[in-house]
Amino acid sequence: MGTGILRKLSYEEQISAIAKALKEEIELLKSLPKAEAQQMAHRGLVKVGIIDEDGNYTEPYKELGKAVNRSKQD
Repeated sequence: MGTGILRKLSYEEQISAIAKALKEEIELLKSLPKAEAQQMAHRGLVKVGIIDEDGNYTEPYKELGKAVNRSKQD
């Protein structure tokens, strides 16, 4: 979904559209073999700027990365 379309929607509609797209993406990833799903997820996170090519969190997301790592330890 392009950002131009999202600008025309209310905030609530934007959240709903994003949630729907994420749900569809998750279902697709679940249907793929594990290695393929991991590669696809990695490419997606790089594309949106959350991680770099090496899998490190980018500057704006470093705190998120710390929280994710803490949750993995629990």
